[in-house]
Amino acid sequence: MAPAVRPNERTSPPNIPSDVETRAQAQASWMLMDSLLMVLVEHRLVPVEKLIDAIDVVITTKQGYLEAESEDASTVKTAIGMLIEVSNSLRASPGS
Repeated sequence: MAPAVRPNERTSPPNIPSDVETRAQAQASWMLMDSLLMVLVEHRLVPVEKLIDAIDVVITTKQGYLEAESEDASTVKTAIGMLIEVSNSLRASPGS
């Protein structure tokens, strides 16, 4: 016998998140990433050059998505631009 389904449980596949949920997730992720980068730099836990290298790897990966046309081009280009801004900001930070 199958267990009873509680009222709050989903009985169908998960819904696609709304635009608001997607934007909220993106904002929260971005703020968390920014905060973690600041902690790493301020406490000198990771050399700035290593962080820049890691971001550059992500940029290269996103550029591959653009070339493969596996994602929406405008979204990928926007993401690349945002990552370049973070990389440039780290390059300009004291101690880099």
